[in-house]
Amino acid sequence: MGRNSATRSAILLTRNIKDRRSADLRAQVHQMPDSSSPSDIDTAFTAPSAEQWREAALAGLSPGSTLEDLQYHTLDGLDIQVLYHESRAAAIAPTRPCLTDINDNFLWDNRLCLSDTHDIPTARQQLHEGLAGGNSSVELHVNADTDLKALLQDVMLDIAPVSLRAGPDHERAAAYLLAVAEQQPAALESLHCSFNADPLADLLRGRQGPPLNESLEAMAAFARSNRSRLPNADTVLVDCTIHHNAGASAAQELQACIATAALYLTHLLDSGMTLEEASQAMVLQVACDADVLMGVIKLRSLKQLWQNLLLQLDSKAQTTQPGLKLVAETSRRYLSRLDPWNNHLRNITACSAAAMGGAASIIVHPHDRIGNWRSPDDPAISARMARNLPIILERESGLTGISDPLAGSHAVETLTHELSDIVAQSLQDMGDTQAWIDSLTSGSWQTELAATQQRRVAQMQADTRIAIGVNRYRASDRAASEELPESGCNTTTMGSSENCSVTRLSLVRDAEAFERPFSSAEGDAS
Repeated sequence: MGRNSATRSAILLTRNIKDRRSADLRAQVHQMPDSSSPSDIDTAFTAPSAEQWREAALAGLSPGSTLEDLQYHTLDGLDIQVLYHESRAAAIAPTRPCLTDINDNFLWDNRLCLSDTHDIPTARQQLHEGLAGGNSSVELHVNADTDLKALLQDVMLDIAPVSLRAGPDHERAAAYLLAVAEQQPAALESLHCSFNADPLADLLRGRQGPPLNESLEAMAAFARSNRSRLPNADTVLVDCTIHHNAGASAAQELQACIATAALYLTHLLDSGMTLEEASQAMVLQVACDADVLMGVIKLRSLKQLWQNLLLQLDSKAQTTQPGLKLVAETSRRYLSRLDPWNNHLRNITACSAAAMGGAASIIVHPHDRIGNWRSPDDPAISARMARNLPIILERESGLTGISDPLAGSHAVETLTHELSDIVAQSLQDMGDTQAWIDSLTSGSWQTELAATQQRRVAQMQADTRIAIGVNRYRASDRAASEELPESGCNTTTMGSSENCSVTRLSLVRDAEAFERPFSSAEGDAS
């Protein structure tokens, strides 16, 4: 029996077993008292009272402890309680990927990120190893001089979608990619590629380009021209990870995301695109950190805020517009050179949050690579673990098998609404899209993010925020004699092409304050 036939037989056998188990469960439910239907399982059990829940929770605590001792406040002011007894549940549009296998099962897009493509042979080897090992798409950070034909040698673009990150050079990079695609048998209309025009992110990264207004108009024209020729291509990106990795809280990251999305959608609509065309041309990319609960809540809140934004632009959007295209990546901010294997554990929690929060694509950054720093371990190990992690969570843990699996939880629904309300109020206080641009060009937004990061680090120094291997449970041996990577400053002033200075957002890391004492003790001049 061939491999495919054996696989199909195994799938059919598994489905038959699941069907028999489901039938047995339905029969048991029908036999339960007061159960009118298999879907009405709640009536078969006596609901515990709030006091019973409280007593059960207290039974697991030390004598003298209270549930209030376990409550904590997030940097956004959310009060995370232990027990929740009611919530405001609302329908949130699903954001599962559109790719399916031969059995019509949804596939999670496990994306490989290649941030260094200067050495084409090395980058091509990493690309081939990733695609052969389980990655399903690739994010390439390139520029106008990158030889895409050589880099993408033997890569079938209709099977392995490519997301280009070329900054202001996105139009030329897109032209090079299309030239490669035209040499392949697949039709251009079928390609699921991404060109990622993101003028605000370019400005905040200090990349030189045309004035912002010109860049926004060019972005809209670029999106519109590609819509008819490449209907499955994503042309516009809202990259919120730049705010996350500069120190933003969950609410600040979502505020930046929605404000930027509103700005881009407005320009796309002004160019003549419909709201459906504009929304489908756009991708939102966010970062998940090591807090599973807040990671899920952040992604659910983003979907709710996205729906509200579309409704503001078109009252019919609730019924006619599809869900957003959401890419999640593991945080770079939480990476630490101290005991770097703990970064892998943080990646597990971040990736789990992305799965349960409904991200269509996931990028897992290797746990032992921070800027120019590499751990002494074999880099092939971390690359393999990074690409295997989403596969394990999908195929062995089944985290992507259910859309919005935490829906209905009083805690999750309540916190989703509370976080959404905080972001909505912040957006209202900020004003229109011009006010958002003004906050970036004036530097006030960058100052807010720096203050948030200072509060985060202060909590870690006070031991009220724990990072394993950084400020708690640290190993005695260190590999910290290498030069510290470039990070930690988000106040670099860059001259923009609009004759004004813009404060660049740069990567900060939570562990830096804890790494430097060890580096100094070992004679690290940096």
